[in-house]
Amino acid sequence: MSQPAKIVTACIVVIGNEILSGRTRDANIAYLATELGVLGVRVMECRIIADVEATIVATINEVRKKFDYVFTTGGIGPTHDDITADSIAKAFGVGISEHPEAVARMTRHYGDPALFTPARRRMARVPHGGTLVDNPVSVAPGFQMENVFTFAGIPKVAEAMFQSMKHRLVGGDPVLSRSVRTNLPEGIIAEPLGALHLHVGWVGREGGVVDDPDDGTMTGRPGRDLGGGGAHGFLSPPREGVADHGRRPAAPAAPRQGAEQRQGPTASGQHCTKLRAGTARRNRVPPGRTSPRPV
Repeated sequence: MSQPAKIVTACIVVIGNEILSGRTRDANIAYLATELGVLGVRVMECRIIADVEATIVATINEVRKKFDYVFTTGGIGPTHDDITADSIAKAFGVGISEHPEAVARMTRHYGDPALFTPARRRMARVPHGGTLVDNPVSVAPGFQMENVFTFAGIPKVAEAMFQSMKHRLVGGDPVLSRSVRTNLPEGIIAEPLGALHLHVGWVGREGGVVDDPDDGTMTGRPGRDLGGGGAHGFLSPPREGVADHGRRPAAPAAPRQGAEQRQGPTASGQHCTKLRAGTARRNRVPPGRTSPRPV
C-alpha cells in the first residue's frame, strides 16, 4: 500500500500599501509559488496587507502557527513606512537592533561612511534571534525568525534572497501533474469533467482536476495519471451510454489553396486532419458565434 503524500505548506504575505492601492503590481507571489512548488512546498494561502503594525503582527502570529513556512515581502527598506522588521519583532515578542554582520556587510558595500546614512542603517536592524538572509543584489539582508522568512519587496531582490536561502527548506512530495488539452468550451466539458473527478476518487480531497477556461487544460493531483482511457471520456467520440452533451460531428473543412494537408492520430486514437499554411492558424467559428472560445 502506498504511503500518503508528505505535504509541506507555506503562506506568502505581501506587505505594502502600494500593492493595495494598485500603484504597484506584485510579482513576488507568482515567483515564490513556482519556486516553492519545485521544492515540494505547497503555497496554501497568499495575503496582501497594509503597512499597519497591528495588522502585520496579527497576520504573522496567525499564519506562522498554521503553515510550515511563511514568506513575507516588502517593508524592510530605509523609509519611515518600512515597519515590517519592527512588526515581526513584536510578533515574536523580542527586541530589534542592528545586526553586527549586517552592519559590517553594508559598511564594506558603501565604502564611504557618508553614504552609509542613518536611513540605510535601518536596513541592518534585525529582530533579536534572527538569522540573516543574504542579499546578493544590494547587500542589505533579509532575515529568518523560526519558520518566517522576510524578504525585500523589490522582485529582483526578493528572488535573489530566496535563491540564497532555499537550501534551508525541507519540502514534501513534489506536485506532479499531467495535462490534457482540448478546444472544447468549458460549458461542454464541465459535466464529463465532474464525472472524471468522481471516478478517480478525488472527492473531498485537496487538488483533483482543474480546468482552465482559457485553454481547456486539466491538471491532476500528485501521482494521478490522466492519460490512458480515463481522460478520454470528453475527448473521444460519444460511446454507448455516454451523452454527447450537444456535440455533433463536424464536416471536414476543405483545404485552403496552398495549404499542406497532414494526417495524424488524436489522443483518443481517432485520426484528424491538420491544415498548415506557413505559421498561420485559423479557428473555425460555428454559425451564430462571435468567438471560437465560448464558455
